Amino acid sequence: MDAEQVVVIGGSAGAFEELREILEALPADLPAAVMAVMHLEPRAESQLPRALGRRAALPVKFGEDGERVAAGAVYLAPPDRHMLVRDGAVVLSSGPTENYTRPAIDVLFRSAAVAFTGRCVGVLLSGQNDDGADGLRIIAECGGAALVRDPAQTIFPRMPRAAQRVISDAFVGEPAAIAKLIVEQLDREREEGGACPPGLRDEVELTHQASHGCPPLPDQIGAQVPLACPECGGPLWQVGAPDHPRYRCHIAHAYTLDGLGEAQHRELTRALYAAQRMMRERARLLRRGGSASQRIDEYEGFAEELRALLDRLVNDPPGDDTAESPVAAE
Repeated sequence: MDAEQVVVIGGSAGAFEELREILEALPADLPAAVMAVMHLEPRAESQLPRALGRRAALPVKFGEDGERVAAGAVYLAPPDRHMLVRDGAVVLSSGPTENYTRPAIDVLFRSAAVAFTGRCVGVLLSGQNDDGADGLRIIAECGGAALVRDPAQTIFPRMPRAAQRVISDAFVGEPAAIAKLIVEQLDREREEGGACPPGLRDEVELTHQASHGCPPLPDQIGAQVPLACPECGGPLWQVGAPDHPRYRCHIAHAYTLDGLGEAQHRELTRALYAAQRMMRERARLLRRGGSASQRIDEYEGFAEELRALLDRLVNDPPGDDTAESPVAAE
């Protein structure tokens, strides 16, 4: 039977045991589908369905492209594939990463908010980045329920803390309490409605089209900003609510504000490492050629300055202060 409600769950580092505990506590007659994204290694031969389903009452499997989403079943995003829900069916995508991640939690959460407006329960577990926080906010904005793993009880609190920052009234608790509340919320959500914010359906459609070639430029869902995509160098558009900005390029790479700062940091350090290597190689080449030029000392000095700068950048990476940066103001 096609699902009329959906529970979407996302997590990263430290979330496996939490997800297993939740699934094992859900009843076999759950009146909703469960769709979950865990950050996995792209080439992993994952035994995740078997490990999660060993003691669960619900069947657990990787989602298959095009299959109908049925109540009383658990669908997991396969390694290196985004998972969306569209017109009551699973959609798998090898489209561009979001916050350097595929599968991305936000991709699933946004699509579920559109496909099951007002009939969606979102759950965000532990992790080391902020993927999923904005998607959970969108679920709540569309009339769904937002549940968050208590960050005080996990060694990887960044993901649930990011959700708490953008959803002040989200339920926060342990996995057992979350599983209990999921069942309660499903009955409540059947009677409630919700409305998607402007542009959300267009953005979900853009994400879907990105897996089938180059998507249309996102002018209809945001305004272009004077920033470049750290991954492909293309222009960026700011999308989403002004107080919770996200960024997309014409290829469909996407970032939260914090994610964009981290991507810039990653590409900056990569460029500086390359420059340091080239400076040292230039000095070696001049020396091998028998040159006594002072340029050798200059190149080696530049390389040492770059090494010192890299030490500072690597030891003090960007964090939650990204929201206070000039990027946010622009």
